[in-house]
Amino acid sequence: PEQILAVFTAAGRGLAAIHDKGLIHRDFKPDNVMVDRSGRVLVMDLGIAREGHDRDEQPTPELPGKIDLSLTRTGALMGSPAYMAPEQFAAGELGAYTDQFAFCVALWEAL
Repeated sequence: PEQILAVFTAAGRGLAAIHDKGLIHRDFKPDNVMVDRSGRVLVMDLGIAREGHDRDEQPTPELPGKIDLSLTRTGALMGSPAYMAPEQFAAGELGAYTDQFAFCVALWEAL
């Protein structure tokens, strides 16, 4: 557990740095956390990351039952379902808190 907590503490700092730059990772999961040869922890795969949207920007509604994982527009379902916050499933507003939800799911799973 101590090694897991050390890795997740460092990954949490990396995720916070991403948020400090105004970005949302949108796909935080254990597969996107790597430890290099020197022991440095890296948060990887920012392929679907995006800037946090303004509160005035409205999500684009999706058709019920249709999942589109290929687009990055607001309202499109993006991420790994096992780690997604309820807001991501609902194609609602995303923010640092949705990444934090995924972080907590991954930490719980690791412990």
